[in-house]
Amino acid sequence: MLRPLVSSAPDRDVRSLILRPADSREVSRLQEIDKAARSRYRSAGPLSFAAETPAISSSRLIEGDVIVAEEDGRAVGFVLMNAMDGMLYIANISVDPPFAGRGIGAALIEAAERHARSRWLTALALATFRTP
Repeated sequence: MLRPLVSSAPDRDVRSLILRPADSREVSRLQEIDKAARSRYRSAGPLSFAAETPAISSSRLIEGDVIVAEEDGRAVGFVLMNAMDGMLYIANISVDPPFAGRGIGAALIEAAERHARSRWLTALALATFRTP
């Protein structure tokens, strides 16, 4: 079960960040964040196609476990997760570009780790790109 929590990481600028389960009414906002976050790939050579692909589907956001990072009542990032083979797979993690570099992504990863432990899953899995 996902429960809201307030990030307590004093070494990052996330003190006012609330991490909470997604609400199905905010799927379009999460899609906006996903699309905006991928815009940085435009100048990434062979990965530039990622900036032009459609936003993550609403069905994936609704069917998966999603933790939202909220600041001042507005979603600014999220992590989409799915349990698979005894581990928690991070299918997508996105932070709205104006909020990047403040530790929100790290706070979402930590929340995903807590979520995995609460479900007795033994590992986190995440696929990444080297650039950008």
